Amino acid sequence: MGKLFIMKHEHVFKDETNRYSRQVQFKPIRENGLEKIKAGRVLVVGCGGIGSISSEILARAGVGYLRLVDRDYLILSDLQCQMLFDENDVREGLPKAIAAKRKLRKFNSTVKTEAHVQDVNRNTIEELTADIDLVMDGTDNFRTHYLINEICVKNKIPWIYGDCSGATGETMTVIPGITPCFQCVFKTDNKAEKSRRSENEGIIAPAVSVIASIQCAEALKILSGNRDNINKVMYSIHLWENEFQVIDVAESRQRRDCPVCDYHQFNYLNGKYGTTYASLIGNNAIQLIPFESSEINLMEAAIELSTHGDPLYNEFVLRLKIDEYEIALFRDGRAIIRGTSDVAIAQDLYANYIEN
Repeated sequence: MGKLFIMKHEHVFKDETNRYSRQVQFKPIRENGLEKIKAGRVLVVGCGGIGSISSEILARAGVGYLRLVDRDYLILSDLQCQMLFDENDVREGLPKAIAAKRKLRKFNSTVKTEAHVQDVNRNTIEELTADIDLVMDGTDNFRTHYLINEICVKNKIPWIYGDCSGATGETMTVIPGITPCFQCVFKTDNKAEKSRRSENEGIIAPAVSVIASIQCAEALKILSGNRDNINKVMYSIHLWENEFQVIDVAESRQRRDCPVCDYHQFNYLNGKYGTTYASLIGNNAIQLIPFESSEINLMEAAIELSTHGDPLYNEFVLRLKIDEYEIALFRDGRAIIRGTSDVAIAQDLYANYIEN
């Protein structure tokens, strides 16, 4: 039997003309649009359901730079609608941003990716949005939507809002100075959030996939230089009830009385609104953020906490079961307490096991 020769085809992966040939055949993009997409720099806020899908689509489309940020780590229930991940990511206990970066490199090694395991808040968002051309919103709470809106209006960065709950979802493209911003449409966070979601509503993957796909179509329009084709309405879907709505949001901009667009009142950026804790919608969990962040040695923390159980840790996160609760401690001092939606219980657990 002759020798078996395995041919190496590394040159195939360097041929970007072949990689993007089908995308280039699309008339609104062509070669010129592809070059603009490859030069694009995108921040993906939240690498869960919406963010995991949109980051994959954008990486496969050849977006040159993706900055990924997420505060959470993977658990088994995430796999139902967070398409980018697999069981091995859960076994390793990886933060979502780290797992996403690893996966995206397998799809497209030419895309530069940067992963941040941290909370998106008024202290971090300025740096995260620096030198960014577009922000993709994959978060699950209205306070973060408002925060993204303020930083993008302030610095004139386009961003694409997206949100899902149950079988419903909605998305809207915001081009500061041209389209209505998020504050124009959703006047107050309490009213908006109560009308949109329930802690026990759950979610189904098709709704997430539809919203993420619409977001990515909008992203490609913006990045390829086709801003005239952007969506100037808000799409709202309810897949279970077979409802697809196109909501005209233009009139919300006609009044010229928006605190953000017209008066530059950045209340979330300035700390007037927001807290040091956040409820993780649908996860029965509370995130706690120390007033002063500090670098934590997770190995040393694991040794100290071993008197209370058997902590599991890697270089990104430490996890410890305490009765029916689980504490996940990150290197920046943040903690996610699972098993409760009660802030007081979460704060007591943090004080007793982390601060002490």
